[in-house]
This record gives sequence, C-alpha cells and structure tokens, in this order.
Amino acid sequence: MTYRPFLALAGWSLSYGEVVELASSIEAVLARMGIEPGERKDYMGRPHTVFTLSCFAICHIGAVYVGQCVDRG
Repeated sequence: MTYRPFLALAGWSLSYGEVVELASSIEAVLARMGIEPGERKDYMGRPHTVFTLSCFAICHIGAVYVGQCVDRG
C-alpha cells in the first residue's frame, strides 16, 4: 500500500487513518470535558496541525467550530 498524505501542515504529514485516530482521541477528551452537540466552540492559538484535528473532532461531536478573526496587523 502506498502512503498517501491527507493532511500536511507545519512539518506534519498524516494519512487518512492517522487523522481519524488523532481526531478521535481529541474528540474523546472534548467529550469528557462536557462538550455536547449543538455547542459553539472556538480555538484560540497559533495555526497548527492540532487546530485542524480539533476542528474535525468538534464537528464529529456535533458541536460547531466558530472561527476567530484576529487582526495581526
């Protein structure tokens, strides 16, 4: 089987399976924290692969990711 990256950011290169596994782990943590379907959640931090994985996890729970517009100028 040929390795085909699904997500490549900030020096990380992840396959579909790796993204599912990591996002599922983050989803489990978020669920233990009490995040439920329909809630709005944001991410305050530098753009990073963990941000992208967290967005997948938030959506899989059924919550809604709310983007932040930060003026860096």
